[in-house]
Amino acid sequence: NHPLVGIELRGAAPGWQGVGVRCDGAGHLEVSAFKPGAAPGTVALRVVEVRGGGGTAEVRWGFPVRDVQATDLFEEPRDVAAIEHDAAAGVTRFAVRPFGIVTLRAALAGAGA
Repeated sequence: NHPLVGIELRGAAPGWQGVGVRCDGAGHLEVSAFKPGAAPGTVALRVVEVRGGGGTAEVRWGFPVRDVQATDLFEEPRDVAAIEHDAAAGVTRFAVRPFGIVTLRAALAGAGA
């Protein structure tokens, strides 16, 4: 119940620009967490659909991401059939249900496996 606080990424790799998130249709997403991932060389992004819509969500990574995997709230892998990641374009698309919570673990390009 507290607003998100922006933090400057001192020493971040060149090219880091942030993350853009949107949802088509009636869905409306809010970022509830963006943090270093539990696994080395990863970041975790958690989004919540807050208006009872749903649809297809799109994440535009502002930095090179090698792979994206859906996880549960504890960042354990979760099987989600409809997740697509285009590393060349830096875009991940996935279905989001009304009032759904989706957590993604993104492996940074150039980081260890």
